[in-house]
Amino acid sequence: MMPHSFDRTWKSNLKELLAEITGCDVIPYGYCNFGREAQPDAISAIVEGPEVAPSLVPTLDPSVEEKAYEYLERIRARLPEGFVAYVGTTRWLAPLVDKRETDFTASSPDAEAKPSSGSQPVGDYQSVINNFVAGGAFKRVTRKMQPRLGIELAIGPGSSQLDIPRLAKTVSLDDGLTTEDIVDKLHSLDERFGINILHAATDTLSFELLARASNPVELAEEIFEFCPDLQCTETVEQYAKKLQGEKGHVELWWD
Repeated sequence: MMPHSFDRTWKSNLKELLAEITGCDVIPYGYCNFGREAQPDAISAIVEGPEVAPSLVPTLDPSVEEKAYEYLERIRARLPEGFVAYVGTTRWLAPLVDKRETDFTASSPDAEAKPSSGSQPVGDYQSVINNFVAGGAFKRVTRKMQPRLGIELAIGPGSSQLDIPRLAKTVSLDDGLTTEDIVDKLHSLDERFGINILHAATDTLSFELLARASNPVELAEEIFEFCPDLQCTETVEQYAKKLQGEKGHVELWWD
């Protein structure tokens, strides 16, 4: 059950900070599982912006991501001790159904669709579409039925940045990695290089390396072993080049 009010003192206090910096409405919970589940131990704001081009699979303009990370830096500069801030869900599999923008016509009174009175996550996007079409209760679905477009900025309690993937519930189901497995690897990398975790979501995570690796190819091989899906897009050698900058940027994703 999703909380609907800022019922904790810290949420009320940090709500003002998040709203001031992002200029967005603040939600009294965070998101996990691609936006299909609430994370009651966080608050969040969704940074939205223009699409690259209207299409059946809309994509945010890259400037929105730049803006979100700029907000993150500003939030962290003012965050009190005992809390963490991070970029959370960016890939949404939960649509927003808004009664005011959705028109449904049922094939029979018993099959009448009853969308919610407000915008909220309602489950898997494709499943919702399939159910409406199969039931003959689908007349017109506006863009509100598409997966949400936006980048989540979240704040939650944490003793260190290693609590970020815990709040985001980051896992790799295909590889059998639990959240704590991922936290253990991040802890190891942090001890050896120092890291700055920027983003964590259901199956993605990114961070900066604060010290250069003396052997970037060896580190890239370690990262590829931990996150085999990276091999789908680039080689170890290509990835190693990303680790050679002043702050190597590491992006992990699991399907």
